[in-house]
Amino acid sequence: MIELLESRLTILIIVSIIISILLVSTLLLTISIIRRVKNSIVYRKIDQLKSYYRNKIYNIVIETGNIEHIKDLDRTSLKLNSLRGRAFIDILIELYDLNSEYINKIARMYEVDKYYVNRLKSGSSRNRLEAVKILTNLGFTDKFKEIIDTIRKEENSEFLYRMLFYLTKSSLNIHQIEEVIYTILDKYKKGKLSFKEMSVLFSNMINKLSMNEVGRLIELLNDEEQALMAFLDALYSSEDKDNIPLDVILNLLNKYNPEILSRALKVIAMFKGRNLEKGDTLVHVFLSHPVWYVRLNAVKALESFRCNRYVIKKLAELLYDDNWQVRSASAGMLVRCMEGNFDIILSILESKDEYAKQAIAEAISKSNAGVKLKEALKACDTEDLIYAIKIMEILYHELGFTNTISQEDIEEVRKLCII
Repeated sequence: MIELLESRLTILIIVSIIISILLVSTLLLTISIIRRVKNSIVYRKIDQLKSYYRNKIYNIVIETGNIEHIKDLDRTSLKLNSLRGRAFIDILIELYDLNSEYINKIARMYEVDKYYVNRLKSGSSRNRLEAVKILTNLGFTDKFKEIIDTIRKEENSEFLYRMLFYLTKSSLNIHQIEEVIYTILDKYKKGKLSFKEMSVLFSNMINKLSMNEVGRLIELLNDEEQALMAFLDALYSSEDKDNIPLDVILNLLNKYNPEILSRALKVIAMFKGRNLEKGDTLVHVFLSHPVWYVRLNAVKALESFRCNRYVIKKLAELLYDDNWQVRSASAGMLVRCMEGNFDIILSILESKDEYAKQAIAEAISKSNAGVKLKEALKACDTEDLIYAIKIMEILYHELGFTNTISQEDIEEVRKLCII
């Protein structure tokens, strides 16, 4: 009897637990649905308000160009902490790039700057972030001091980065940028920013700087190795190649840190194909650097300069490098400078090193070097002709690169140049 009661009690407890779980799940689901419906209503209302302000502001300001027409908007019903105010701010930000001067004036007429400067003092990181976002997106550069002071006091790493992201995206003068960089450095050293985040923040600013300003910032970071590396990474990934101060970058080749050297060489490589006339001798020395990725980027950097005999001979030596990436890059550079240096290419193809021969052959196959060979042959230049024909024969007969050279090409040249 007792066992039966215990069994029924156990079943009752299990059933009760299941029912409780179902009730809680139903309650949570109901709350979630209510929240979604409520948010949907809010978002729909915001979209309607945004449509209203978009049409009003665009029509009375952007199209007419008359700021006085903004008075047509109902200022009395617009509170910045309401849904209407949220929609109004969103549209100001959306239209800012169309006419930043007018949009900024409208924002000042509605005292957006005063409201959000006051929000910078909020005890909530989220509220402070929102204030930084709006003040920077609406061009309140005169509020820079209040913004940077807020950022310096921010301890939450996530919100700190996002604040700095908005600030570095805004239009700042060189003095303000220097203050931002000092702040970034301080936060990085305190572990509040990662190396990648620091580089992204630098990238935001670089595209808006002149060549002289970029040079000035590199010199500012000269003794800060981590920040300098992040800045060079940002420079390498920048959209504007014309604001790179080559002389300042070349001066960085005096550094001992291979990470800095490698990055400086990568930036120099951005001038690829421009046949620069100065700086190549500074790059040459790194072809013998003990660190492989410095040698690799030195080879790539040489593509920015005119080809010369010394470089060709040095690159030929690198075909026997321990690192395959260095060998491959050197082969590509050798083929690029092949014209006038067919004798060196031939000596490699006639060598016993299969890796070197294969690297050169593949580089010729991947580039338009086959066309250069044929042009050299058709010129019937006696010295180059002999080397070039031998190169073609080795490529065709020994290495099997029939897609680059054909037997007909060889025979045609022999007949043309009477060989």
